[in-house]
Amino acid sequence: MEPGMGSRNPQEPLTPPFKAESLFETDHPARARFVALLCAAISSEDDPKIASDLISNSLKLCGGSTELLSQILQSEWLDDNTPFHWIISNMQIRNSKRLPALLEQLLQVCIRPLSQVARDSIDSACCKRGNDGLFQALERHRLLHDTPASPPTLFEDSTQISASKVSFVIPMFTERMLTSTAIVVRFILRGMFLGVVLGKFKT
Repeated sequence: MEPGMGSRNPQEPLTPPFKAESLFETDHPARARFVALLCAAISSEDDPKIASDLISNSLKLCGGSTELLSQILQSEWLDDNTPFHWIISNMQIRNSKRLPALLEQLLQVCIRPLSQVARDSIDSACCKRGNDGLFQALERHRLLHDTPASPPTLFEDSTQISASKVSFVIPMFTERMLTSTAIVVRFILRGMFLGVVLGKFKT
């Protein structure tokens, strides 16, 4: 049993209402409950049912407040970082272009756009694991969170990394250069962030 959980039902809403900042208190009962839920879900991070149950139970702890859950997911209360960082640091590395169900559903519940703190924590975790595949999938997903009123056109740029070379596939490159100042491709290689900027520059 997690410290501070006592004998109460882990799905029972906490009263009185708490704030996201409350989880920075190591002895706060809400913190112990969220840690327990995350630990139970991390071993099955690509199971949609497990991910859905995590969201449902977390919302119950938050009294049904999506805004509170979004703040909790984007706050650095878990090992001095966000839950997103903890999940990416502890999940399996897979060769897949799609997001695991757990990350996909947690991102969907967050209020748009993602905070810079959350973005930085996600980037840091991907870099720490050297997980460029997941980083590229998250880059594509997070474009949807930038300007919800008028989302940008989403192109499936892809990066292929081997021991000796990095190659890029940039669909509709010529057309995009006509309407964009620059195209930026970011990737992770040997635990470092690297990037290529393709743009129109005055000489």
